[in-house]
Amino acid sequence: MTQIDAKFSIPVNPGVYILCMRAPRSRDIVIGKRGTLHADENAIYLYIGSALNGLRSRLGRHLARSGKNIHWHVDHLLQVLEIFRICYAITDERKECAISIEINQQSNIFKAIDGIGNSDCRSCPSHLYRYLETGTPETLDAGLRAAFDHAGLQPIIRAIDSGPQTNEPRMHPSME
Repeated sequence: MTQIDAKFSIPVNPGVYILCMRAPRSRDIVIGKRGTLHADENAIYLYIGSALNGLRSRLGRHLARSGKNIHWHVDHLLQVLEIFRICYAITDERKECAISIEINQQSNIFKAIDGIGNSDCRSCPSHLYRYLETGTPETLDAGLRAAFDHAGLQPIIRAIDSGPQTNEPRMHPSME
C-alpha cells in the first residue's frame, strides 16, 4: 500500500482519536504559553482529540511531518514526538473528554500532563498523558480500548510506519 492509499484508508466521517507518540530522544518541547515539557527518550505520550469535521483531514494533518502551521498544543508536540499508533472511532458527538476522563482513571498506567490540549475543556485535567508502563503494546492497546469502550465507542487501532519524513501519512502495511 502506498502512502497516499494509507491516507485515504482513514474514514472521512467525524470522530475522536488518540495519537500515541514517542520521543526519539530526550528533549524539551516548548508548548506555546503552556511552558516546557521534558520528553524522555522512548517515553510514550497519548494525545486525545476530536475530528468533528472529519477524521481523514485531521489525522492526515497530524501525520504530515511538515507544511503545516503551528496552531494547537499537539502541533508543538509533533515537532519533536513521532506518532507510532493511532486509535480512532467514528462519532459525531464530542467524546474526547469522556475518553480523557477514563484514561485519567487508569492512573496505574497513564499520568496526566496537566493543562495540555484541553484549553477549551473544564472537566479534564489534560488531553495529554504519559504511558507509565514498560509492558507490551497489548497493555497499551487494552488501556485505549477500555477508554473508548467507556465512551460507548468501538475503536480502530492502527500502527504507523516510521519511514522517511514526508508530507504524507505513513500507515504500517500490516495494519491495513
